[in-house]
Parts: sequence; structure tokens; C-alpha cells
Amino acid sequence: MHKALQQVLELSPPGLCFSSVLRVSRFFDSSDGFVCRPFQDPEDIVRCHRVSKRWRSIFSNDTVLKHALTHNQTLEFLGLDCKNVATEDAMAFFRWRHGLQCAQPVKKVFLPCSESATKVGDFLYHSRRLCYGIWESRTVELLDLETGARSSWTDEQSVNENHKVWCFFLSDCYFAMLWEDAHFTAWNIHTLQKRTLNPGFFPDPEGTCIEKDKMVMFQASTQHSPIYIWDLSTDEVHEIGGFCELWLWHMDLDENMLVTFEIDWDKHPPQVEQIKWTLTGQLVDRKLFHLPLSVDCVDEIGFPPGGLCPNRRTFGHKTLTRLFSRTDHKFTMMDLVYDHAIDKLVLRWSDKALPIKTTEAANLCGLVIPYIITPYMTYQWIYTLNRLDICNAAKGTTTLRPYQLDIREVRTRDVFRNPQPHWILDPEHPRMLPFGDREVFGLVSYDGIQLWFFNPNFVPDIPGAMPFRAMVESG
Repeated sequence: MHKALQQVLELSPPGLCFSSVLRVSRFFDSSDGFVCRPFQDPEDIVRCHRVSKRWRSIFSNDTVLKHALTHNQTLEFLGLDCKNVATEDAMAFFRWRHGLQCAQPVKKVFLPCSESATKVGDFLYHSRRLCYGIWESRTVELLDLETGARSSWTDEQSVNENHKVWCFFLSDCYFAMLWEDAHFTAWNIHTLQKRTLNPGFFPDPEGTCIEKDKMVMFQASTQHSPIYIWDLSTDEVHEIGGFCELWLWHMDLDENMLVTFEIDWDKHPPQVEQIKWTLTGQLVDRKLFHLPLSVDCVDEIGFPPGGLCPNRRTFGHKTLTRLFSRTDHKFTMMDLVYDHAIDKLVLRWSDKALPIKTTEAANLCGLVIPYIITPYMTYQWIYTLNRLDICNAAKGTTTLRPYQLDIREVRTRDVFRNPQPHWILDPEHPRMLPFGDREVFGLVSYDGIQLWFFNPNFVPDIPGAMPFRAMVESG
């Protein structure tokens, strides 16, 4: 047996153990396009992403190899970096992926909320923290799902000046409020260090977000807006470029780089201008290219001008946004995906088989908003059907799942029984507001919040939450 393979197996228990196979299979190309190359030592394996077919012949058990390759595909599906994942947890990740695909969480709980919060509150989830507040209130509550700790956040100076909270933002280490007079208050969640900023314009709430210690914002109601980056660690603000048709951007804090994409959809195929900037605004690289489209897809694309699509999420080196195209009476969903590791932008078509009345509702109200859970999966609530739509881009499928009411969701049940044409706009009825990520997904109804836990290694006991008890006549 090859010396390098012997050294790899010596690190594991005796025999052909699964963890050893997983370590080696990370360097297999599942498309069978292997590169023949001799290895001198295990370090050579780390430096190469493909290995010789002779290595694969060693693992003659196709079932074992298939599971090993599937493990890497599962991590890719979940948006996780395989370098930071223990191979011993392979089955937990398979269970995690399956649960997301089928809307079958490991654990469900019901968290009661005040009626005012469920009617007009806003909910935001990030890094195992849930924050929520009432629109035009002066305080926002934060619940740490890991520790169960609750805290209230406000700015006394803003309250004394009779200002109200407009919206709020959250990252893994910072929390920020945008007040109605267009100024920000931000805190480091761990050190409680406080920052304030008056940008001199009213930021677009849908285009504003925090990634680690950088807040990105755009000016609302303008056709030519720069990107503003507020460095919360240094309290510096940098203005970058000026954009009319910005449809996607990706920020890499480790490389100190921002990548922007402006797209001219009127050209066939669409023309893309990609620009790389430093986070302080220096232009690094610019290039023009066309976004490949099949001939039969060109007539199905129709976007309003402006870009700045807010439905965007980053998973490591990938950033994607869900786009909605309307042409004549057609309604099409697609994903714009940028992989910074290989510097490639692609347009990925989503399934177009939603019921016609669903797409009509989306055209009329614009309320069918998907929530990006993983790089390949979105959840969205279909108001006209009272169903959860699961779009799996990896398989190219869309599945409608019924919503199982908790026995305490009595008012929500009554609304489901007697829907009204525009009940979602009526404050007397629940909004079914979704939030969450690949670990935890939540739906806010009139009566409270259902929390679904998908990560088998994260099933906390939350103070005040009740075990889920299904209502017999629902779902």
C-alpha cells in the first residue's frame, strides 16, 4: 500500500474506518476527472485537490466511497467548510440536510409572544441570537438561544430626544439600531462598546446589513448610490463607487476586498461589470463579461431598474441573491451566485412549478419573499395557500409543505379556516413572518413563534419555550 495512505490510516482506529475514508475522499473529484500524480508524503495530498485513480482503486467498497463523497456534498449543501468539520459527525450532517429538505426538524418548540409583537413586530436572527422589537418603539429585546439569556437594548439619548426605532441589524458580534431621524447606534455585543453615526442621509433599510464588524449601507431613494462601509471596530466610514444597477456584492474581510456586480439586463446576453475594491475604496480590478444564458431563457427575464436586491446571503466564499423576473404574465425565480474562491458568477434557475395563484399573488402584492437557508435551499411562506414552499436548487425541485399548528395557535387556526383576499395586510390577522438560518428556522404567527431546530448538535432548552404539541386538525 502507498506509504502516504498508510500514514493516513495510522492516524485512525484499526481497519478501514469511515473517518479515514472521509479524510482521503475530500481530494477526490466525483466527476471522475482524476489527475494522475505521485505523492511523496501526506502533505502533498493537502496541496492537491485531486488524486490518482490508483487511490480510488484502493477503496474498492463503492458504498463506503459513495458515503464519503456524499459527506462532502452535504457540507457544500449546508454551506459549511469541510476543513472545520469533524468527520466523526458525518451522520449528524446527513440528518441535518435531510431535515432541511423535508422540513422535519430535530426539535420544535413554541415560544409565546405578546400580541403587539406578533402583529407589528420585527424579528431578526443571526448567530444563534434572536432579536425582536415593536415598530416605532424605543427598545429591542435580544434572546441568546445558546445561553437562554435575555437582554434589552436602547439608547437613552435617542429616547430622551423622543426618537423611535426604525429598524435594527445584527451580526455575530455587533447589534445596531437605525432611529427615525436616520442616525445609528451600534454596540459590540461582547464588550458593550457603543458607537453612534449620523451618515447625513436616510439609509435604505433593505440594503443595510452587518458582516462581522463592518456595516454596509446605501442611500435610500437615489438612482446613483455609493456603498458606504462603517467600520465598527475603528469607527471609520468609507465611501465606495457609485452604482445604478448593483445586483450583487460580496465582501471578504480576510482579504480586505469588496466585489460588486452591475448588470445590464437589456442586453442579450446580459452584460456584467465586475469591480473589486479594497474596503477603504481603492479600485483593484475591473472587467466586463456576458452572463451566459440559453436562448429560450432570454425572453423570460424582466427586471425593474435599480438593482440593490435585499434578499442576499453569504456562506463563506459564496454570496447569492434570489431574483424575481416578471415578463407579461410569467413569474420566474432565479439565483445569482458568486463564488469568490474561483471568481465566478452564475445565474441559477429555480423551479418554476409553483401554483398559478401563488405567482399571481406575488405579482399583485410582492409578498412571497423567500428566506435563504443554505446556498441551495430557500424557505418561503405562501400566504394564499397557507403552506411552506421549499425550493431545493441542488435537485431543481419545489415542494409545498403544510404548516402544523401548535395547540396554542388558536387565532392562527381561525384565520386559516376563514382566509380573506387581503388578510395579510390586515393588522388583525397574523403575518406568518419567517426568519432563521440553516440551524434554526422560525415562523411568527398571531399567537407566538414556532422554532425549528435542524442541527442535531444544537437543540437548546430555551427559558419560556414550550415543547411543541401538534393541533390534531391541522397540517
